[in-house]
Amino acid sequence: MKRSLLAVLVLVAVPAALAAAPQTVTAPAPVTGIAADGSRVAYATGRSATDCNRVYVWSVPESRFTKLGRKTHCEQTSTGNAIASLSLAGTRVLWLHYVGGNERDWTLWTATTSRPSPVRLRQLTTSADDPPPIVVGHGDGAAKGLLPYAIGRQVYVLRSNGSRAFAWIAPAPVTALGANAGRVVVGRADGGATILDARGRAVREVALTGPAIAAAFSTGAGAVLQRGRELVVVDAAGATRTLPFPASSRLVDAEESFALAVTANRIVRKVFLGSGAEQSLGKGSSAQLEPAHVAIRWGRTVRVAPAG
Repeated sequence: MKRSLLAVLVLVAVPAALAAAPQTVTAPAPVTGIAADGSRVAYATGRSATDCNRVYVWSVPESRFTKLGRKTHCEQTSTGNAIASLSLAGTRVLWLHYVGGNERDWTLWTATTSRPSPVRLRQLTTSADDPPPIVVGHGDGAAKGLLPYAIGRQVYVLRSNGSRAFAWIAPAPVTALGANAGRVVVGRADGGATILDARGRAVREVALTGPAIAAAFSTGAGAVLQRGRELVVVDAAGATRTLPFPASSRLVDAEESFALAVTANRIVRKVFLGSGAEQSLGKGSSAQLEPAHVAIRWGRTVRVAPAG
């Protein structure tokens, strides 16, 4: 950032009425996931004394909070229950929940701020030791909006109105995906990636081999990928270049000029993709990048700061 983070942050309770726009919100339970689109921030919370696994949508300019419905139980199980990931496009949220013991039931849900009762889209059961069987990708609220998810090699993309934009079969199991500016980038277990347009047509193949793609974000015409100990930056012409990336860090979001990473000691860092220079944005478990702001989660708080 060229400007420092706001020096004064207002703490508020959720979802109490707000007199002025806050820059930090304190949730009733630890924040376990975050997503952002335009002026909205969606966040998932864990267990509190009276609730669990709840999703909120914060409209930052209006200081308005919407608590989405929940159709999963709060019963304690041997291997727990939680919201594993979530995505936002416009007012629609897509989230993945798990619960179980030796086996885990994974369910994919969606709801909007105007229709907060969740609709279940998918249910799969795996061993508790297996990775999540559904990959939820970064959403894109532009135009009709795109919300991608994948099961194995099968990619599904929803519009923000809930209808299906398209389905597409990848050449290898999908490990990461994300949408932006009407494009979807699909990262795979074989180390390669494909960029799709809003109709599901492949417009670019990123021919890479090696480690599986751990994170994938569309920049519109190009993409930013995390592959092992490097970032792969794909430009509009399809040319690729790499930047070193510590194995202990996670790529959590990216735009055309810079990316956000979280280090092993939970520091959010802004990576300038042109030079590779980095800037610390402070403590955070994850973060999301939008043109007007950066949203960072830490403990029970979600903090918003200018993105410029």
